[in-house]
Amino acid sequence: FCVVTSFFFLVKTYKNITNSSVDVTASESSAFKLKSDKKNSKSIITQIGFEIGFTNFALANKQRHGFARSVYKHFDSDLAKRKAARNTESNNCTWALASLALNTEASVKHANQLIHDELTEILTANTKQTLDTTVEGDLVWRMRSWIRIYYLYGSKSKYPSAGRINVNVENMIKIVFYWFVYQRSLIELIQIKNIWFIEDYSENHDIMMKMNCYLAVQALQYIPEYKDTLLRDTFVPWQHVKAWEIYFEHYVFERAKFGLLVEVASPPYGKWIMGEFVNIYEFAELDHVRDIFGMFLHASW
Repeated sequence: FCVVTSFFFLVKTYKNITNSSVDVTASESSAFKLKSDKKNSKSIITQIGFEIGFTNFALANKQRHGFARSVYKHFDSDLAKRKAARNTESNNCTWALASLALNTEASVKHANQLIHDELTEILTANTKQTLDTTVEGDLVWRMRSWIRIYYLYGSKSKYPSAGRINVNVENMIKIVFYWFVYQRSLIELIQIKNIWFIEDYSENHDIMMKMNCYLAVQALQYIPEYKDTLLRDTFVPWQHVKAWEIYFEHYVFERAKFGLLVEVASPPYGKWIMGEFVNIYEFAELDHVRDIFGMFLHASW
């Protein structure tokens, strides 16, 4: 009953906002006015759907429930111990997240060292112009972990776990956020007319790019050294945040009209998609954004 109610509420609420038009800048420039554009939505999703393919619902639901449990169990001490014990260099951010959850003196020190070593390698080899933010690069796949680490364990975290990462590590994460957003967040593309644009013809890639951009730039708008910094499209972080908030409101409701996702209940892709939705549900600042992503998760799971 809850799933059905959430789904129909999404559709009903979408109808109330579908004709909205919001200017994300202080000007009246029509180039950056977000307007609803439903033209060809159905044909686009059909085309992309057949290209990617659909998967078995029964099997996919088992995978989703398994992933849902794993998302929340990472706070469990026993699981965290197993994750931390299996540390390998290729998964430092994952093991650091588990070690921080353990919250012992040794595990927190170990986590900070893992993060420091990995980010030192990234920051030494790149600049904000050369950072590899494509799916071929490791950073995109790890951003969700940096997001969780910052929002759960950074100095400004609203959670009791605040302050477990040291100042040096936190500053390095901020730089990665800035470089990633500089490369990826463009207000001209965050418009309702582009609501069905899917990067690389892969929905899970597209979701990782967009949702990590949103949460990273949301953090940047409060960091003194970045909050007034012009991004690549000459807009500042708070303007990007406003654009993303409007975009994602329409994004959720538009997809609710056509069955939620293009990669429908996909076992291989679901683990990359659902984690991003959980991050926004937990860390988005705007109550309304968290609410609609919560409804999406209820309807999806």
